[in-house]
Amino acid sequence: MAVVRKDAPDSKSFIRGLVGEDVEYINPVEHFRQGQIRLISAAYRDLLNLHNVEMTAKLPERFFIEKAEKDWEGIYNGVMAAKVPANFMALLLSESKKEQERLMRAQSITPDELGAFIFRAWNEHGYTMSTYHFKSIPSNVDEKDLPKAYMVEGDTVTKMGDTTLSDGKLRAVLRERKVIVARILDKGKEWHCFFQTYRSLRGEETWREGQPHLHYLSDKWGVPREQVVERIKQGDYPATSVHIALTNY
Repeated sequence: MAVVRKDAPDSKSFIRGLVGEDVEYINPVEHFRQGQIRLISAAYRDLLNLHNVEMTAKLPERFFIEKAEKDWEGIYNGVMAAKVPANFMALLLSESKKEQERLMRAQSITPDELGAFIFRAWNEHGYTMSTYHFKSIPSNVDEKDLPKAYMVEGDTVTKMGDTTLSDGKLRAVLRERKVIVARILDKGKEWHCFFQTYRSLRGEETWREGQPHLHYLSDKWGVPREQVVERIKQGDYPATSVHIALTNY
């Protein structure tokens, strides 16, 4: 999406990003590649348009896509350069809940390592990826009253798009909203689910005094996959004692 900043009506600056959506049983490398190419090619077009509208209008879409495809090679190599903790790769070959609990005990992972793990799970073992989201805001707030995007940094609230809500109310929405993001890696009847809550990312869960973390469970837990997905989509999730520290977040 492209959003012009409300506090700078004459500005040509904008923010462009991809909105996360639910996907099922996809090739994660190709999915991420397509998303990045769309984002980068659009950014190239936007930047050129700021300097030369006529030239931008004459260039075919393929011109921008080819430049983005070259950039993708560097992005992919950067993802794959991250060293995945050995226990995570061993997890994909594990055969029991007990073994999985042992492998994940006292483990930690960075976002870069998690991305590399998902890519390697596909490249080396054929695991597809599914992503599911749950999002809710306080019941006394109408979503149409929110700006298109906004950011809170200390006492400053930067808004993009119109809103009828005060800065204090916008801070409260961020503080009180509930979000769950789950990623499931599937191979046949085997699956591994890693999910996180925004409360955890904000340091508001009690595990290790607020350490951001992932929750983990798999087909070995004896809970049907469809039940896990249904509960997550409803803002709930099965109990699991396995927590994985998310570092450098």
